[in-house]
Amino acid sequence: MSPRVSVVIPAKNEEMNIGLVLDELTSTISQMNGHEVEVIVVDDRSSDRTGEVARLRGARVIRNEGPCGKGRALRLGFQNATGDIIVMMDADHSHRPEDIPEFLAQMRDGIGLVIGSRVYGGSDEYTPIRALGNVFLTAALGLFLGRYLSDALNGFKAFRREIFDDFDYTSKTFEIEIELIANTLRKGYRVVEISSHERARLGGEAKSRVIRHGWRFFWRVFTEWLRNKGMLPSNARKCANSEGVLIPARPRVAASSAPGDLNARHAAQLPPFRRILVAELPITLIGVLLFGSAGRWDLSAGWAYLALWTVAAVTAMFLIHKKDPTLWEERFHPGSSGKDPHLQRVGRPCFVLHLIIAGLDVGRFHWSGSVPFGVQFAGLAGVAAALALVVWAMAVNPFFSSVVRIQRDRGQHLITMGPYRYVRHPGYAAVLVYALNGPLALGSYWSALLLIPVVPMILRRTRLEDKLICEELEGYAEYAQRVRYRLVPGVW
Repeated sequence: MSPRVSVVIPAKNEEMNIGLVLDELTSTISQMNGHEVEVIVVDDRSSDRTGEVARLRGARVIRNEGPCGKGRALRLGFQNATGDIIVMMDADHSHRPEDIPEFLAQMRDGIGLVIGSRVYGGSDEYTPIRALGNVFLTAALGLFLGRYLSDALNGFKAFRREIFDDFDYTSKTFEIEIELIANTLRKGYRVVEISSHERARLGGEAKSRVIRHGWRFFWRVFTEWLRNKGMLPSNARKCANSEGVLIPARPRVAASSAPGDLNARHAAQLPPFRRILVAELPITLIGVLLFGSAGRWDLSAGWAYLALWTVAAVTAMFLIHKKDPTLWEERFHPGSSGKDPHLQRVGRPCFVLHLIIAGLDVGRFHWSGSVPFGVQFAGLAGVAAALALVVWAMAVNPFFSSVVRIQRDRGQHLITMGPYRYVRHPGYAAVLVYALNGPLALGSYWSALLLIPVVPMILRRTRLEDKLICEELEGYAEYAQRVRYRLVPGVW
């Protein structure tokens, strides 16, 4: 008997495309003799008639009432699918439903995941930057996870039900492509590719963004590698039976639920040596970006810069473990009530690009000329001050979240010690200090351009957080009368 198949299509504002996609899919299904097929469209909070059009075409429509994102929408669809094999495809008419029978034909013993490769089949949508990004990220996946593919990022995939059932998935957006591959390999299954042509989007607006989602792809590859090395907790679902056998679980959750990110959940519980490794790995990435773009290792200011980050990261890790280990989870996995996540979405890419530009400037092209030693030394002192201010704030404030929220779930109360005696938001003050000094420390005036967008966002974030805390945190209004300045003593 042929396995039951579920086709899951995440869709956000795809009214122009979803009807034709479902018409072609229905035609393909009618020729798939022996297969029972269900079609699920996850309406990712569309503002148009996407869900209505899909329902009229006979699809089962599930409305995502939680936060938007391709990863969240797909997880919701997978949780509600009933098939033994799940096929995922896009709603923009770029994927050809007639390729699905070939996906299923490849699902033989030992194969857990089949990917449609645009490298083999061609693409009408590839731009040079998208092609370069795909090559780089697919190579990174091979380097870190040991499975070299031609097109790991294509969203046209088919996989066995257990690949989803046996693991806790946490992806919010497009990085779920990486998570599926990593978990397939953990199950001991093979990943294979078939030729699949990508058509140009029929209409509407593309949802993926090269820089933002490219960073998320790379970070997911890196965190899955950490998980494989035992530096992050396993994401396997286990049943507490006497033999410890992995039992497939299929929890049904409400459409509004959004399972949390487990990437850092137990980091503070690791032994000291592994805690040091976890602290050092982001610093290693900083070094790779800086020295890799520079193409040389003899940058004394670069090594001094890395040393400052290393001391700060290791110190923060041990202070968090001693003060309140749950702060580590709050930093990486803030509660769902958090507001204004835009600072991280903009700030992280700007920080990465600032390092790359600094490396290119100092190591290869010398756009900034020769920056005086005194200027670089002052910049390093400023970076040291910024990092010390952040560590100091984290040491005294167990509610040092990465988003704007009142942490009632963690019993948040007013903090007035340490740097909070002088300014109300020392963490944001430290970011401004770094923005002024980081480029000077690295000897690159031009890299400062990448940090300019962060400054107005810090000022906006400070106003937003100050207003929220003043309204909702007991005692903060009186505290604000005593400590008058938000970021800079005597100024603002």
